[in-house]
Amino acid sequence: MLNIVFLDRTGIPATHNIPRPSFPHNWVEYDRTSSDETFERAKDADIIVTSKVLLGRELLAKLPKLKLIAITATGTNNKRAWYLCEKCNGLLFCYCTRACIRDDFLA
Repeated sequence: MLNIVFLDRTGIPATHNIPRPSFPHNWVEYDRTSSDETFERAKDADIIVTSKVLLGRELLAKLPKLKLIAITATGTNNKRAWYLCEKCNGLLFCYCTRACIRDDFLA
């Protein structure tokens, strides 16, 4: 079962329903996540959903289970998207219709 963590749910208006995946999963969401809380909340995540939480190199290096980062906001400058795509090592980064997919992610 995959662990999905939505780090900053308040980035999407409450009037918008967020569909849950059809596969077996544990879903946890937080209204907001500070930089001091990010690792603790994301450490067991297979999937991170976020709008504005900073995800830097140091943090990503500490998240070996992570397979997907789903961005819910427009603009990804604070996500260091190029780093994610160059260093994904099986990590899928999705933002709208753009994605960085490595063959080993699907294996």
